[in-house]
Amino acid sequence: MVIVVVLGTRLTFFNDDWYFLLQRPGFASQPGVDEFLAPHNGHLELLPATFYEVLSAAFGLDAQLPFRLLLGLGIAAVGVGVYALVTLRVGTIPALCAAAIVLLLGPAWEALLLFNSISIIGSLAFGLGALWALQEDSPRRNGAACALLVGSLCMSNGGIPFIAAAAVAILLRRRPTQAWIPAIPAVVFGAWYAAYGHTAKSYVSAENLANLPKYVLDSAAMGLTSIAGLNRGVYVGHYARGYVLLALLASLMAVRVVRRGRPPAFTLVVASAAFGFWALTGISYASGREPLASRYQLIDAALILVIVAAFFAPLRPARATVAAIVVASTIAVALNLETLFDDGYSFMHTQSEFAKVDLGALEIAGSRAAPNTWLIEAVARNPFLSGVTAERYFAVTGTKDPPPVASPEAIAAAPPEQRQAADSVLANAYGIARGPLPAPADCRAVQGTTVSLARGDAFVTNPGTQPVVISVGRFAPPERTSKIAFVAPDSTTRIRFPRDSVALPWRLSASGNASICVA
Repeated sequence: MVIVVVLGTRLTFFNDDWYFLLQRPGFASQPGVDEFLAPHNGHLELLPATFYEVLSAAFGLDAQLPFRLLLGLGIAAVGVGVYALVTLRVGTIPALCAAAIVLLLGPAWEALLLFNSISIIGSLAFGLGALWALQEDSPRRNGAACALLVGSLCMSNGGIPFIAAAAVAILLRRRPTQAWIPAIPAVVFGAWYAAYGHTAKSYVSAENLANLPKYVLDSAAMGLTSIAGLNRGVYVGHYARGYVLLALLASLMAVRVVRRGRPPAFTLVVASAAFGFWALTGISYASGREPLASRYQLIDAALILVIVAAFFAPLRPARATVAAIVVASTIAVALNLETLFDDGYSFMHTQSEFAKVDLGALEIAGSRAAPNTWLIEAVARNPFLSGVTAERYFAVTGTKDPPPVASPEAIAAAPPEQRQAADSVLANAYGIARGPLPAPADCRAVQGTTVSLARGDAFVTNPGTQPVVISVGRFAPPERTSKIAFVAPDSTTRIRFPRDSVALPWRLSASGNASICVA
């Protein structure tokens, strides 16, 4: 938890975070409740939407610590859930090893370092809690299991597999009067889906259904690979490694069945949750939802570890076996920590720097930025800021402390690709290309097809028969200009550079035999 919090405070918001912070204003909207219940990528995320609203209202957008503490608590709850479900079956030390692997699962860096993963982490934590409660049949435990299932569902659709697991548990009890335990959360989801969820785009297809068995096997293989610390770097060969581990595990399970007979019934309950999750993600597969996706590894690993413990229970391993488990777990944790830092944190830190630079450029434009400026990849030179528009950004930061952004000096000192991104955002925010417009009579001709201008107007005329490309640069080096417009043959486009707080001049260049004049 400490590692996750410390690393997280060095980052900023990422990808889906921006949609919750800027596009779902929550209590500030009318009627408001819709913003909490609207589907996000098809999921019911009532509690995450509430977390974003409450934390940003209380602490602003410039403080990562409150968000990271909440995420850290969610991850810790997952570790506690794994420990609680494993320790009764295979002993304390193996349970601690299982919890450590889950808590420090480097291949799950997206879940550990992206605050929006609180949705799937919360579903997993609540779901594991429900499975723990269902181990005993008592009114208090049954009520707790039902409440936890509702909580799991309100975090994300990752709660659905746990509802299925609860239904299996009730069937195994042969207590039909307890069907209310999974039925209540199922009715909650059904009501939400009828009112809101059906509006989300569905990715369910016949092709996904046909490929589902392979998707499920791939998911189990990747989960085992992550547990073993072998899910590192390039993904080539990871499925092969996973299938070797899967074959080994299946062999050990077969030996256990031959020697000791049928495994405990609780194995089927946990397996229902795991296979339910893999089936849901597989049948709704789309690009980015591959079994090797980082955000899936935590739930894969946690459920696989609990399944294995349940299958081999009761088990009290010898000291030598316990020592071997400790050594193997230590090696796996060390390898996974390397993945967390080298792959996950390195990537997320780079994306945070891009976000600070792009938003710093938006801050330079300020009130002069066009409200419809949208930081899609073509503008921000980064695919993870598409939840940001100038209108929503300034509307929200007008009432809350803004997120950390790069100053003009920091932008000028940033890597070239980030400086180019800042130029692109500024050029789009200002809408500096206007036209076609005729050049004024007093326009002063400039030699060549490049001009440096702090502010004012420049006119680019294309006398040829092919379009001319206009590029601009300010912070970026000369070889990294940003293309902003085309000038059609026999026409003129005006480029307007407004005054702002940055003294650094703009560079304008045009391709071909275009002519430039300055008004």
